[in-house]
Amino acid sequence: PDKKLYLYANPNEEEPPSQELPLSEDIDYEEGQFAENADANFILADYNFDGYRDVAVVSSSGANNIWHEIHLFDMASGKFVLNNEVSRLTSVRVDSVGKVLHYHDNGGMAGAWYADGIIQWIKGVPVTIREEEQTSDADHEEIFIRTIRVRGTDGQLKVASVVQIAQGASGNELQCLLEGEWTEFDKNPRLIYADSQDKVIRA
Repeated sequence: PDKKLYLYANPNEEEPPSQELPLSEDIDYEEGQFAENADANFILADYNFDGYRDVAVVSSSGANNIWHEIHLFDMASGKFVLNNEVSRLTSVRVDSVGKVLHYHDNGGMAGAWYADGIIQWIKGVPVTIREEEQTSDADHEEIFIRTIRVRGTDGQLKVASVVQIAQGASGNELQCLLEGEWTEFDKNPRLIYADSQDKVIRA
């Protein structure tokens, strides 16, 4: 009722909560998945890979996207501290094997417009090491432009691939490299108009 998440150091003893985290004013916790599944309101996971689980509280949702306020555990204080940089990311997924965070922002057109990326922690700071964005051509909505940037040795994001994607005849997909190389694009080609790689025509 008071829209707070209570954290207890020892829930089996009658002690006050060790910390209180606010729930979102933008979420109706009495409807939909949030009412049916209380666990959907928060996630316990190690977001910065320091060996301690952190707390992510749902803050907003829409267009198949979801945002969390991500509170990282601070060993010095024993408290969970809000990290604004990671909390700004959309639909964050933890890759505990690769020790990176993935995010994905669905921009519309049935998922054809999107932005996603990979975050790596470097000296305690979340850094984007790869980002990918797909939008429509300025003059033709059904023609897409996919731009991929990767972090260089100088620490800056640089364009690795820019590919134009269009629909061809007989279920073919036309891919044209406008800038860079195919290497980064081929790591996850995400076909739009073709149902298999053998129906892709490149130029």
